[in-house]
Amino acid sequence: MLEMDKAQAQQRLEQLYHDLARYNHHYHHLDAPLVSDAAYDALFQECLALERAYPDLVQANSPSKQVGAQVMDAFAKVTHSKAMLSLNNAFSRADIQDFITRIESLTGARDFAFCVEPKYDGLAVSLRYENGVLVQAATRGDGKVGEDITHNVKVLKNIPQTILATGMIEVRGEVFMPLTGLASLNQQMLEQGKKPFANPRNAAAGSLRQLDAHVTAQRPLDFIAYGVGDSEGHTLPDSQYDMMLYLQSLGLPISAAMQQIQGVALLESYYEQIVQTRADLDYEIDGMVLKLDDRHLQQQCGFLERAPRFAIAWKFPTQKVETRLEDVFFQVGRTGIVTPVARLEPVMVGGVRVQHASLHNMAQIEEKDVRIGDFVWVHRAGDVIPEVIGPVLQKRGAVKPVVAPSVCPSCGSTLVQQGEKVAWRCMAKWSCPAQQIERVAHFVSRKALNIAGLGIGQLQILFDHHCISGLSDLYRLTTEQIAPLPRMGQRSAEKLVAAIAQSKTPSLGRFIYALGIDEVGEVVAGKLAGAFLSIKALSEAGIDALVAVEEVGPILAENIIAFFQDPQVLACLADLEAQGVQPKAPETVQHDTSHRFYQKQVVLTGSFSGMSRTEAKAQLEALGAKVVSSVSKKTDYVIAGENPGSKLEKAKALGVIVLAQKYLFENRP
Repeated sequence: MLEMDKAQAQQRLEQLYHDLARYNHHYHHLDAPLVSDAAYDALFQECLALERAYPDLVQANSPSKQVGAQVMDAFAKVTHSKAMLSLNNAFSRADIQDFITRIESLTGARDFAFCVEPKYDGLAVSLRYENGVLVQAATRGDGKVGEDITHNVKVLKNIPQTILATGMIEVRGEVFMPLTGLASLNQQMLEQGKKPFANPRNAAAGSLRQLDAHVTAQRPLDFIAYGVGDSEGHTLPDSQYDMMLYLQSLGLPISAAMQQIQGVALLESYYEQIVQTRADLDYEIDGMVLKLDDRHLQQQCGFLERAPRFAIAWKFPTQKVETRLEDVFFQVGRTGIVTPVARLEPVMVGGVRVQHASLHNMAQIEEKDVRIGDFVWVHRAGDVIPEVIGPVLQKRGAVKPVVAPSVCPSCGSTLVQQGEKVAWRCMAKWSCPAQQIERVAHFVSRKALNIAGLGIGQLQILFDHHCISGLSDLYRLTTEQIAPLPRMGQRSAEKLVAAIAQSKTPSLGRFIYALGIDEVGEVVAGKLAGAFLSIKALSEAGIDALVAVEEVGPILAENIIAFFQDPQVLACLADLEAQGVQPKAPETVQHDTSHRFYQKQVVLTGSFSGMSRTEAKAQLEALGAKVVSSVSKKTDYVIAGENPGSKLEKAKALGVIVLAQKYLFENRP
């Protein structure tokens, strides 16, 4: 690569500057990456190598001098009191040894330790607490100026609104999305005709950078603290590891995998351990972070323009494999969205046999230039969802383009595009067999009516044999109908009919969720149930009554109104009622206002004899208590079971009343 003259080097650098700036803009600003992290890292390393070889060619706009991206105009700007820098990357043991040698040269120290932890793939944020209260949250932005996202951060459940501290402290950390949450969110996005998120990092960024905090509140986001930017009135430990434990003592979540490690051999062992176990994690990590543990030595090392000299990210190798794209077929979802799916020559990806992979929509197929017959790169997005990255162009031979269908592959109806959405939709809601099967599958799913024994395979058999054509037909099924069908039998048929009968009295919240109203998830369904107490009242509600419900905005309210104005929906509801389906309204609880726990803040710690933590929480809430997860000065009681954790010590330190499990069953104070 470096065997080029100066003119060639200058030309290549200019091209790299242009490409990396474009990729940075799409990744950080638009939350829509154009290339994989591995591809970006390779170009960035090439850029660094050329700049080291020809330092006089380095320009002010070099990506090596940039951090993140400019802030969006829609958000207020926040100037960081101390720059939020990025990290330089290492890709091998040799890179780590070079990093350690540089620290030795800069500090004169030997045999120092590192604080190491996984590198979470999310969005870096700054949290400013004043006298224990969260007053401001911001994105990293360009490192100097970020976006004010306080309104969104305040709705995240595991970011404390208050901490056990006076003075000012600016905590820095990563907001990320668990992989199971990403899979569920992307499914919703596809069903709504929206572009799914490419990876957990972009999902987290897109969720935090919402103008409507209600949208953020419905996204499955978590937070992990990894450091301190600035502070006043705090005596911070001299050790990075101890400083993180200090943040934990204030009530902030930190990585459970954090360790103090000394020596290249042990660092490599930790790295290999993470590589081996990352597939079992419910969150995406793309490496491990090493920070010099001695904070005095950190200051001696100092900083480069975009990164500290005392820290580095040891990146993982990308997990992708090559296989042939045999064909592309189109499937129809519950809301009518038609999605292209790749049929692949079977291949193992991250320990999983993959034969089908997501192609999302025709726009992405065109952007990636994927064609039938291509050899393609495949990975598991977020190590969960199989996805085609792109073609192996040097192996392209006889291929043919992917042609989008003009009619629904299930019912033959003409497909339409709505507004600016990229997805095509079948509008034959109730006469499209594929949509009906998906609608019934959602209706019987675990979080809806939870009818055991009715997976998509069994439902397909029932539809194919004309036993059902919609939701209400489920309640007409008999053992005699089902038993002769493939994969059924007498015993399975009896169990299935019994399970269907037991589902006739679901909670109203579950029933509303089961109906599959666009963008109405479990939480919103529960809120609607509590507000209207019956399907009839909900179906007749106007927009003012709906938007008065927590978590319901104007667009969602219009979705609900449109759903209940559909004659087919009303006919289905009437038929379900005729079949004896009677959702149970939430009970109005009359609390004993004289009880010890009424309107008190209670924390549970340890395990409880004869009941789960969930049952204990329900017991307390039935008594009018508010059960919270962390101990603070506002906590009224801590109830300790067997093997209590650090919450017990924290309660004692704060003088919070600690009670034994028996107090869960009190009837009077």
